[in-house]
Parts: sequence; structure tokens; C-alpha cells
Amino acid sequence: MASEGFARSIVPVRPTLDNRIAEAGFVFVLLLIIVGLTPFDIRTQAALVSRDTASASGDSLATSPGC
Repeated sequence: MASEGFARSIVPVRPTLDNRIAEAGFVFVLLLIIVGLTPFDIRTQAALVSRDTASASGDSLATSPGC
């Protein structure tokens, strides 16, 4: 046939160290995107209160003197 000269043999690709590092990095980035850093966050009561007071100090409506 006309296409017999173009047939390729199927050979399994051997992953190199560079490919494995790239795949591991990609999986790590996906985990950071999906899960985020909140599993590693400190969740004690004191840390939550200090985080809330620090974020509320920038609220212009809550700290306006005219209210």
C-alpha cells in the first residue's frame, strides 16, 4: 500500500529524570492550587483572634470616627 512506508513502530517512552521532576512539580502546583496553604495554617484561638483584629483594622467603615 501507499502508507506502508510511514508506519511507525510503537516503542514505550522511557521517562527521564527531567520528565519525572517536571511531573512532580506540576502535581505539587496543582495541589497548592486546589488545597491551598490552609491545611498548614495555625488554627489556635489566639491566632484566629489576632488575624481577625489585624484584618479589621483596615476596614474604613468600621473605624470611621463619624459613625
